[in-house]
Order: sequence, then structure tokens, then C-alpha cells
Amino acid sequence: MQFNTSYTCGEVSKLIYYEFNASEPGIPQTYANTTETSHFVEKEDGTLSYDFGNNSVVNRNGGETELRLYLFDTDKNAPAPEEVGYEAPKVRFNINNGTSYLFDGFNYTNTSGIAVYYFNPSCSYEATNTTWYGSTSLDTCFKDTSSETYNMDIIGDITPNITYPIGITIQRFTTTVVI
Repeated sequence: MQFNTSYTCGEVSKLIYYEFNASEPGIPQTYANTTETSHFVEKEDGTLSYDFGNNSVVNRNGGETELRLYLFDTDKNAPAPEEVGYEAPKVRFNINNGTSYLFDGFNYTNTSGIAVYYFNPSCSYEATNTTWYGSTSLDTCFKDTSSETYNMDIIGDITPNITYPIGITIQRFTTTVVI
């Protein structure tokens, strides 16, 4: 006899006890019982892989780029969408600011297991070639996992800020020089 059961995220980190009884009701001599045993319910195993946004270019001055990662549930051999009654897996997006990785934000996976995040860099990020990755740390249903790192170019515009002279009118004259 084979017995399979599925657990919800609400049963994660619980020790589950079970035993089996095989008997015909009302006939004591057919009574047979296994010893009680247990197993521990753990979070799902998953992998985060690239879907979109590698080698993207984004401007710090009002630009935005789309980053997407695919979360695959390796226990169920299927994409990792929302489980009924529980929030969808949360993918955290981490972007290197030139010296270290900053957690920039997160999004939940959709029904296809894809988390879409729109990155809009501030001046906290250097205008440089940089990297980004995603992770599922502290997720309700999934074990901590991280994607590979991917590339991105953050660019910026130079906007002059005149500090001197202020309030002085300077007249310029045009002179034509014949060569």
C-alpha cells in the first residue's frame, strides 16, 4: 500500500505523527496497527532563474527597467505560483550600487511562477556597469535560494548647477573671424 499526502504552507515546520490501522470493523482478530512514526514538513525547494532584464540599460534620471525571474518548485516539478490560502512566493531584488548590494524591492510570482520587478534607480546607485540578482529569503513557503547574478548598465545625465556668479548679468558679444 502506498500513501501520499500534500501539505500546505501553514503546516511547514511541523512534526507530523501518523500510524496505519488495517482491520475489519467489528472483528477484533483482524486488528493490525503500525507503530506511530513521524516526519517533519519542510519548506519547498526551488530554483530562481533568469527570464528577462540581463544586460539592460537604465537611466537614473527618471528611467526604469523591467527585471524578471522565474521561480521553479523542484519538489512539485512545476512553476511556483500562489498556493490557495497563502500569498504567492516573494522574490526580493538586490542591485549592486557600485560598492555593495542593496535590497531594492520585491514582487510576488504570478500564475506562471514569474516575478516582475520595475527598477527605477535613485542617486544611491552609481552610474556604472553593475549586477543584480533575486532571492526568496524569508519566504513563507520556499527555502532560501538565490539566482545567479545578471548584468545591468546604470547611466546618468550630467545636469550643471551654477553656483557662481549668481544674480549678475553677463553680456556676450559675437565676433566673426574670417580665416
